[in-house]
Amino acid sequence: MTAVFNFRARRLSRLALAALCLALTAALGGCASVPKSPNKVRYNGLDLTVLTAPSPLKLGDTRRLTVVMKLANRSRRFVRLEFPTTQRMEVIARDAAGRQLVVWSEDEAFENEPCSVGINPGEHLEYRAVIGTRDFVAGRRYILVAYITGYPKLSVEIPITPEP
Repeated sequence: MTAVFNFRARRLSRLALAALCLALTAALGGCASVPKSPNKVRYNGLDLTVLTAPSPLKLGDTRRLTVVMKLANRSRRFVRLEFPTTQRMEVIARDAAGRQLVVWSEDEAFENEPCSVGINPGEHLEYRAVIGTRDFVAGRRYILVAYITGYPKLSVEIPITPEP
């Protein structure tokens, strides 16, 4: 009977500890290094996380928006991605009507040579793009679409409303 009691007490203390950790995390606003609601998608063992900086976007302070795409292999196997050109990613900004305002690749040069990129289990790749915000108007809503070229399921849409 004592063994059953000790098991239940240990189990209860672990649950209490887990609840305490969750309560402290919520009270402190989450971890500082991880955003509260990252823009993330998972497909075939790969996690694509897209972050923007500065956040919030203030048009009076900056005329550029940095987009960081982190592609992590969360599976237990090697993943190979095939690309028809040297372009690995694309970032497009659209207005509320769906009209494209900014296409990141228009200002970039790519070679027409097919290549592949491999990601080992537990490793990640990071891509950065900087787009101009000259066509943005403060207070209007825009959709930022960021994706890995040739892999439509590795795509994230981020709503952005610039401030003055």
